[in-house]
Amino acid sequence: MKIPQSVIEQDRQLDGVAEHSTEELARHRWHQTLDPDGPGYSITAYAAAVGKGEATIRRYVNGFVSMLTNGGTITDALATANMSGRKRAVAETLADVDGVSAAVVVKRRNNTGRSVANIAEQAEERVERSGQPVTDEAVAAEARAIAERQKQTREMEARNESNRKSKS
Repeated sequence: MKIPQSVIEQDRQLDGVAEHSTEELARHRWHQTLDPDGPGYSITAYAAAVGKGEATIRRYVNGFVSMLTNGGTITDALATANMSGRKRAVAETLADVDGVSAAVVVKRRNNTGRSVANIAEQAEERVERSGQPVTDEAVAAEARAIAERQKQTREMEARNESNRKSKS
C-alpha cells in the first residue's frame, strides 16, 4: 500500500513542530536554571516547583547544553544527556555504524538487550585486556568493532532467512 504524500508531509510537519517545542522547553529549563543571564533557580527547586523529577529537568538542561556544544537535534541530545562522556561516545559510534541517530540507537538497543551501557562495558573490558590505556576514544573504537560485527551478523541472518523463504 502506497502512503499518500499528504500523510508523509503532515508527519514531517508535526515532527518538526514537536522537535521545536522540545527544544524550546529545554531552552526554557536551561534559562531558568543554568543560564548566566537567567534567574538562577536551582535545578532541585525548579523541578519541585514545576512538578517534575529532578532527573527530568537535569536531562533537559544537560541536553540543551549538549545540543549547543555538539550540534545535532535536541532529541539526540536528550537521549545522551545524562550519559557519561564514554557512554555518549559509544552511543554516537553505534549511531554512526547503524546509520541512525543516537536517540534511535539508545531506544532500539535498550529494547533488544544490547544497551549502550552493555556495549560500553564490553568494549572497556576488551581495551583493558589488550593492555591499551582505557580512554573514551579507545573504548569507542572497540565499540565500533563490536557494533560492526553485530551488524554483519544481522545482515547474514537476514540473508539466510531470505534464502530459506525463497527455497520454500
